[in-house]
Amino acid sequence: MDLTTRRRHSAFAFLLALPLMTLVACGGSDPSPSAAAPTAAKPVGGATVASIATVVTTRDPYAVPTASPGAGPRMTVTATAAPPTSTTVPMPTQVPVLTQVATVAPATPAAVATTQATPTVEAPAPTAAPSVVPTSVPAPATDGLSFKIQSEKSSATFRVNEQLAGRDLPNDAVGTTKAVSGQLVFAPDGTLSPDKSLILVDLNTLKTDSGSRDNYFKRNTLEVEKFPNASFAPSKAEGMPSPLPASGEASFTMTGITTIHGVQKEVTWKVTAKRDGATITGKATATVTFGDFGMTIPRAAAVLSVKDEIRLEIDLSATAS
Repeated sequence: MDLTTRRRHSAFAFLLALPLMTLVACGGSDPSPSAAAPTAAKPVGGATVASIATVVTTRDPYAVPTASPGAGPRMTVTATAAPPTSTTVPMPTQVPVLTQVATVAPATPAAVATTQATPTVEAPAPTAAPSVVPTSVPAPATDGLSFKIQSEKSSATFRVNEQLAGRDLPNDAVGTTKAVSGQLVFAPDGTLSPDKSLILVDLNTLKTDSGSRDNYFKRNTLEVEKFPNASFAPSKAEGMPSPLPASGEASFTMTGITTIHGVQKEVTWKVTAKRDGATITGKATATVTFGDFGMTIPRAAAVLSVKDEIRLEIDLSATAS
């Protein structure tokens, strides 16, 4: 066979083998008998998710719900990253920075005259009103009769009606504290001494059945950082026996200045009291609104509504001093 014929046969064999080479290069299977058993292709970039189970648990209406992993099956993700490719990014060309120089025209005499004729007057900055809540109890009277409040046997309580999400009926949010101090002083003729009598309540110790509600009330409604105390300074009592008997029970009203949230308001309290020698026990109740003392009605995601009414209660036990 001559050289020309051999070259023609080699070229023809190369053209016959070209499709097979292309198939193998593109990831196809070799049609040879040794490749008869197919193999499962490995997934590339795939992911398998079994399930996701989360439980949102919150019983506190003023708390922010949080998601925590539940007891169900976990999420399993299997992925194979594709091999990185090299990309050549051309370097940006530098853009020249244009600097603009502003020119200000000189003021005309008319403009100067207008400016001088209408001077700008700045309004004074508002100042916060000082707290008018008493911070200490007056010294006991040297004459007459004084009864000092026993904090361990006394308490101050508020009740606010609220409607919570998920409940058919409204309920009362009840907050109470035993941080009550002060005294009730009676003049020698048996009348109340308003300049010596004072009941003081520390609002920092108020507690309800919800820690989140407590923090919300103290921070946003009562603002205890500015106004840590509430007080009641009685000025007159109507229907109270005078002079005060050594023993017995009585129901009467007591009017005076009630101070909450730094705001003073005259409030009349209904009182039931009992005296047994050197000890006086009693309960005083009054109803006010948030607006009476410049407070904002509480708002929270799980609280549908709050009634604009605060029922105040003071349970007192005092001994003669």
